Amino acid sequence: MKSATRSFGGLGAGVFVTKRLAELMGGSAGARSMPDAGSTFWFAARLRNASP
Repeated sequence: MKSATRSFGGLGAGVFVTKRLAELMGGSAGARSMPDAGSTFWFAARLRNASP
């Protein structure tokens, strides 16, 4: 049986980094994975409008 890391080429570090960055910005991030259905990733943070 192949590992997910070998099949998809990652260690999941990107999800950890994204979650940490979101928390530093006062927000949150997460992921949900379902076998044979795929994964959903989300990110939420309050951001200020940029001035032109």
